[in-house]
Amino acid sequence: MSEQWPLFGQNAAHTGYSSTLSRPKWPVVEQWRHDLGGKAAWSAPVVDTGGNVFVHAKMTQIDAPNFRAIGPDGTLNWALKTSAGMGPYAPAPTVTVDRVILPDTPDAWIVDKATGEVLYKTQLHPSGGRSAYPVVTDGRIHTGFSAFSLETGDQVWSAEIEEPKWAVVQPDGSEFVKNAGPTGIAPAVSDGTVYVAGTLYDGETRFYREDAVTSEQQSSLLHSGEIAGSYRDEYDEWGHVHALDADTGSPEWTRKFDTPVRDRTPPVTTERTVYVVDTEPRLRALERTSGRELWNVAFDTETLGGWRPAVANDRVLVCAGNELHAFDAHDGTETWNTNFDTQLAGPPALADGVVHVSTSDGTVAAIDFDGTRRWELSVGESLRTGPVITNSRIYVAGREVVCLASRAD
Repeated sequence: MSEQWPLFGQNAAHTGYSSTLSRPKWPVVEQWRHDLGGKAAWSAPVVDTGGNVFVHAKMTQIDAPNFRAIGPDGTLNWALKTSAGMGPYAPAPTVTVDRVILPDTPDAWIVDKATGEVLYKTQLHPSGGRSAYPVVTDGRIHTGFSAFSLETGDQVWSAEIEEPKWAVVQPDGSEFVKNAGPTGIAPAVSDGTVYVAGTLYDGETRFYREDAVTSEQQSSLLHSGEIAGSYRDEYDEWGHVHALDADTGSPEWTRKFDTPVRDRTPPVTTERTVYVVDTEPRLRALERTSGRELWNVAFDTETLGGWRPAVANDRVLVCAGNELHAFDAHDGTETWNTNFDTQLAGPPALADGVVHVSTSDGTVAAIDFDGTRRWELSVGESLRTGPVITNSRIYVAGREVVCLASRAD
């Protein structure tokens, strides 16, 4: 085996595609499935060159390891139990030649890939309350607005971005900052540049007493609960994409727009374009060298699968609700779309000129780049993630990880 899907989105640009990937040919059958011990994976598995599968399931009341390393035959290699602070938020890990970067709060775990030994822990987010989707390039762990040494965990740089803040003012006049500067914890890295998307906030969240008649009687204490009143958000918010030098963190360009962007939304980059999805939801295409907007398209649904497109062969593929849409990468013209019975579980995976998707009711499907369906297969399992493809296998996950391959394999 030589192919891999080592991080979310397949590569540091998160395109969901690589020219080296091979897909299984029909007829496709189940090769194995691995039960996650009553837990559910909300992030797609990652796969190394040896065919080992790494999956991060959300924490529940069930006392079982929630991070598992699974062998090529579906048997357990090793398992770890991460902190309860993760809750339902379980970002995908990143695998390198010999290590696994396992997101957790307050610290990420750097783990020996072969044994599961925790080599060290390091805090990859300033607050410790959020956990980044790590991207590893050139010996560095990139988390958005910071970069760390993969070898030691030491911070290499932290971007200095002068931006507005969202503050809470205490009754005594002091304040604490709820959020300062731009959010963004799911970077893309391409050709020496880090791209990170999120939201900027400017203002306060204030608590108003019901009987307040003067400004002196207005309390700004969040979570006071001591007097009757109501909370009011008094801040502005807007989305952003920042481009930073991958070696130093120095800003290259910034693009802002009216609609916020989830801080876990990864930009997707190609040779000429950066794609990002805001909360409307609207897909925006930006010029990679300047951030200038090239085109945008809105969707009539509340969520997009994985909040990112997949891109290959001059096509941009987006899972929106129960529809798969294909757009021309140059001008955003929709070339085709196709419907499924239930919601698509995550972003598409592309290999050998074929688009692969999975649905929440357990259907896995392959579609040609012209919209023609090749095949569909039910795995009998509620799925929470989009598919992953490598070495002529497809992996999908919910409460189980299911591996599909050609019948001949």
